[in-house]
Amino acid sequence: MVTENTPESGQTGMKSVNIGLLVGIAVAAMVGVIALATWGSIGGASPYVTFNEAKGLQESVHVVGQWVNRDQSHYDVNQDIFTFYMKDSSNTVTQIRFHDPQPPNLATAEQIVIEGQMEGEVFEADRILMKCPSKYNDGEFTMEEAEAS
Repeated sequence: MVTENTPESGQTGMKSVNIGLLVGIAVAAMVGVIALATWGSIGGASPYVTFNEAKGLQESVHVVGQWVNRDQSHYDVNQDIFTFYMKDSSNTVTQIRFHDPQPPNLATAEQIVIEGQMEGEVFEADRILMKCPSKYNDGEFTMEEAEAS
């Protein structure tokens, strides 16, 4: 027996419900994507800049560079502040203050990413990410993180 999609058979109503459900899911997905994109750009990620660019910003930023002038690094036990110097991608050297002891793998880091903001001529780091050579895989690197308490 062959049935037709007629209003009497109830099949037409089922198709319109399925199409409505699919349209509703698509609209909800688009709203979700827009919300995630907006949230990520407003409060999520901070931009990657040089020290000179960071001076003009009143927000948290990332700066990529290398630890330099290691002999001038210092940890103040009383204030719990590790001070060191970093050279960014534009070869600008700036003093960094990190409110915690020196991260254990900072000395072996090939590259450092700091997150924080400029306070005058000093960069106040909230987090330090270190790209370190892996001791388990030759030629590969691992990322390690230290966050100020």
